[in-house]
Amino acid sequence: TSTATQTFDLTGATGLYNADITINKSAGQVNLLSALVMDAASQDLTLIEGSLYLNGNNLTANGSSGTLPVQDGGVLILQGGETITANSGYPTFAASSTAKYLGDGDSAADTYTIKQFTYSNLHAAFTDTVDTLTTSNAAVFDTNGKFLLSSGTFVAPPSTMTIGGDFEKTASATYTHSSGTVDLDGTDQIIYGSTTFNNLSKTETAAAVLRFEAGQTTTVAGTWTATGAAGQLLQLHSTATSTQWLVDPQGTRTLNFIDV
Repeated sequence: TSTATQTFDLTGATGLYNADITINKSAGQVNLLSALVMDAASQDLTLIEGSLYLNGNNLTANGSSGTLPVQDGGVLILQGGETITANSGYPTFAASSTAKYLGDGDSAADTYTIKQFTYSNLHAAFTDTVDTLTTSNAAVFDTNGKFLLSSGTFVAPPSTMTIGGDFEKTASATYTHSSGTVDLDGTDQIIYGSTTFNNLSKTETAAAVLRFEAGQTTTVAGTWTATGAAGQLLQLHSTATSTQWLVDPQGTRTLNFIDV
């Protein structure tokens, strides 16, 4: 608990801690200073609120019936090269939780492979802007909340990347589409920043709104699909009523039951 930054160090006793760990901080974070092994039966690591920074250290939470939930308000921070070993289905990420990739901050160009979890909010915020987060190992990549790329390079999967919240890329970051598809499967969503997608798709059976950041350009190199339903229009609007949004569809367009 507390609002200060705290450290957790098991150097020399990595596998000897057999109790549960609960992180519940209204501010600040907990930094690991050593590997953490939680392999006792029913030993749980629960991140309720606040941040847990792995700090380049491996995390094991695989004791019989042991759990690793990241609850609403919890933030799991990784450099990207750590190994997380957990029981099947873990870690879980609740609706308002976040996973954040930072890199190791060594000023060198490093490439990290994203962990194959089902994320809620996902944030790539590399300290070294030359770092890359790749999803090349993911047949399908899914984040149920917001995708935020604020620095570095993100390499999307060559298959399908499903996003349930907003998509945001800052001007200083690089998004590489890998000839794949981005499927926006939330209800009301926003695309922030100027981004080039390969295929971009949003299909709704109930009324929904897809907003594009005012003054920014969304480029679709492949197929652009935007489909509502009869009496349930998909609205394509700007984030500012007085400023246009811009789209450059360069390939096939499938646009049905939309309001622009």
